[in-house]
Amino acid sequence: MRARIVAVTVILFLASVAGFGQTPAPTPVPTPAPFPVPQSYVQATPDVIPDCTQPGTNPACGDQRSSFIASAYLGEAVDNFAGDTTLKYLNPQDANSNLLRAIAGVDFQYRLTGDKSSRKQLWVYGQTVYGVRSTDVDCKNPNTVQLSVCSNNIGSSTTDTVLKGAPDQFIAILRGASSLEAFVGARYETALLQASTKSPARIFVDLQLGFLSVAGSGTDAVDMHHLGVGAVAVNGMFQQSFLEVGIGKDDLFQRHRNRRLIIDGYLSVDPHYIPGFQNVVGAGSRIRPFIELTGNFDGGHGSDSIQTYFGLNFNLDYWRGGGR
Repeated sequence: MRARIVAVTVILFLASVAGFGQTPAPTPVPTPAPFPVPQSYVQATPDVIPDCTQPGTNPACGDQRSSFIASAYLGEAVDNFAGDTTLKYLNPQDANSNLLRAIAGVDFQYRLTGDKSSRKQLWVYGQTVYGVRSTDVDCKNPNTVQLSVCSNNIGSSTTDTVLKGAPDQFIAILRGASSLEAFVGARYETALLQASTKSPARIFVDLQLGFLSVAGSGTDAVDMHHLGVGAVAVNGMFQQSFLEVGIGKDDLFQRHRNRRLIIDGYLSVDPHYIPGFQNVVGAGSRIRPFIELTGNFDGGHGSDSIQTYFGLNFNLDYWRGGGR
């Protein structure tokens, strides 16, 4: 991961720390009331670790997902290991050198049947991925929203400034998007695994339909569908992380387009549990860093594609709640 992106991610979680002091005056004179000083988050009590050794007896254990989950995200896509076919489709003018995109999008999940205590659940979900190639961003223009792909956007602004600027970056990516991926699907989940631990998960089977389109390509959208199985974390510090393996169809490839091996791994973590952040961000943060690795293989000598996505995921009630 590039150092400047790491710097941006770190500063998004660090609260501003202000020092203060006052030197006594030589003679008693009235002094104006001090301005309020913003204070960083300080954990006053230790984390309460739920006892999950007896599943079903503690409401903090087991599947704690809401029936409706929605979020927006900002980040980057790294195409260093994407196949030639993918690169040429995403950027036909400069396929060999432009391997970085700023990305933004929204995703949602809704539980159609059952509740969080049900052994079997049916979910529907959807996601969009808007991408802007780094060469399409005028980073030298001071009037341009500075996206993370700009080399001079190191994250030197204050935390509040960066977070308040997230909506502007999101809108700028949507307006200037050169590529769009969209997916919808249905996911059937079974009984809990590791129910007595702090990181329970569910096995699932899902069917996903999607497409990829590039602005100015003059061609139809590329179909991208798959049927997969996997496991998803439903509680704990890694909630919503998942690993999936499946078979599918991807019209982006010329050879074996109807016989693709799909691997998708997604890791998201509550920043409160990252070493060094326990006293900076409270547990249950509505901003979570993520990294995702997707692989698309033909199982033979044809073209393959491996792509990496990383960034920050914002629960949609973040701005309404006004907190981290």
